[in-house]
Amino acid sequence: MKTLSIALCILFVMKDCHSTSTDDLGQHVVVRQSLAPDNQVVIAFDSLLSKETISSLRSFVLNHVRWEVRGHESEHCPSDIQRGEGATDCQDSAASNIPWIGKMDPLWFSQTHTWKRLVKAVSYATNGSGPALYPYHIRSEVLQRGDNIAPQAVTSSPYSREYAFRIFLVPEWRMDDYGDMSFYVPSLQNRTKGSKYDIALTVRPHPGRVVLWDASIPTLYRPPSMGYLDKLPSVSVLLTSSKEKFEAATKDWKDWYDQKTLLVQQSFPQLTDPIGQLDLENHLTRQFTDSNDRKVNIYDDVFEEGHLEALRSYLVSYPASTNHGYDLEPYELSDNIVWIKTFDAFEFPKSSAWEVFSQVATHATGGQRTWYPYDVALNVVRSGDHARVHEDCETWEDEYTMVLYINPDLGPGDYGETIFYNTKPHDAFSRKLYEGISRHDHDAFAAVNPKYGRLVIFNGLIPHSAKPPSTGYTKPRYSFAVKVAIDRKTAIMKKLREVIEDHSTPDEDLLEEIQEATFNRAELGRSEEWLERKYRGLQHLVKEDKARTLQRIREAL
Repeated sequence: MKTLSIALCILFVMKDCHSTSTDDLGQHVVVRQSLAPDNQVVIAFDSLLSKETISSLRSFVLNHVRWEVRGHESEHCPSDIQRGEGATDCQDSAASNIPWIGKMDPLWFSQTHTWKRLVKAVSYATNGSGPALYPYHIRSEVLQRGDNIAPQAVTSSPYSREYAFRIFLVPEWRMDDYGDMSFYVPSLQNRTKGSKYDIALTVRPHPGRVVLWDASIPTLYRPPSMGYLDKLPSVSVLLTSSKEKFEAATKDWKDWYDQKTLLVQQSFPQLTDPIGQLDLENHLTRQFTDSNDRKVNIYDDVFEEGHLEALRSYLVSYPASTNHGYDLEPYELSDNIVWIKTFDAFEFPKSSAWEVFSQVATHATGGQRTWYPYDVALNVVRSGDHARVHEDCETWEDEYTMVLYINPDLGPGDYGETIFYNTKPHDAFSRKLYEGISRHDHDAFAAVNPKYGRLVIFNGLIPHSAKPPSTGYTKPRYSFAVKVAIDRKTAIMKKLREVIEDHSTPDEDLLEEIQEATFNRAELGRSEEWLERKYRGLQHLVKEDKARTLQRIREAL
């Protein structure tokens, strides 16, 4: 399995992960400056942490952290630096307005080799004169192009010292990719207009770079340039001399982690009320037809208000497990949705929400009642994302996709529509333009604006694209997508094929059987019960392998 090879690699390099722990820290300093008026320190280190440690930390952050997305905190947590006061009250967090964050356990982090190395760096910066320090705010972060980040600072306190680290996890970084950190000081001029602060120092990202600063310094973390398509990952660490603050942060993290674990374990727990028969003719508000006579049906208000809000609350609170990364391949095979929250497709039918989706699928397909979900996910799209035109299934598959929009405040000027396309042959110009990228040219035949509670269903072969919200809409655009196969057995075959392909399990013969039966629309000579047992068994092996990999990564850190 892929994860097994990663684990073996991590185990091999662990002996060398901390080989720099006793060397002279001064040789790693690339930037050092004391900022007025109080000689607050800013230091940037290169190779402070070994390449193996950075690699392990990057793997941990991108594959094993529970991510949360927020609307830009600058909407709700204005930076006092902009009002001339130099601090914020937004959870005293230097990372508080980063859109994508993943909380990390302060107690566990305080026991890592990485933490010990960071403490040595603070001791070096303060010439060994500082007090004992504790980590109290550790977060993985992802910035992407188009993010709107405000300057942040931690309110200084006479009772404790606060420092901050940022560890850059980019594998490479070019000069014009931006992502700089700028540090502010009060302006030397007594200004009556404009900012009362000036940038005193800027530090750019670099693979493995570690930046240390006095946390009371107002700091701006610039997002990547619009030309940088992928993510800018990092880890931020706030340090305090207050043991009480550390203990409180540890308790807060545990409460948060337990809450998220419960959400993951209890699939759609609030959605158990029975749903009666819906009069869907009265909810069908529009219908479009493509050039192949395939329908796009739009249903409004199929969920009762309380039911819809319960579903929305659950979906938005559920953590995202991974960032899929920008698809750099030019050929248009994927939707290029970077952030997706995935759910157990076989648990979803136990909820009353499925009753609504099931009735809509039956109504839209002329009475077909055997539809069963194989892919259940919340797509999270923000203004800087770049979704692509794509299809959801192959020509030999009978599948439909249903999308429920759950943003209550998306207006016409906020964009976020789903656009559906007819395919057409390339003309001479488009053939040159799209050579190696797309087999067809496209013309739009329908657009659906993301009205709250609207549910759209369409044949999975219809090319479509989820458009990002406008730059004026600073929150994510959420769409709950449920993809259904013609029956439960076919849905299990689809999931089984995915797990074999994604995790390279040694089941090539079974994969070939499934592919041949699906392509030829033939009956697979395996029972539904056997296929489900096989799928559950492989899922269990994948989870065990991931747990072993996580343990090795933790040990490497």
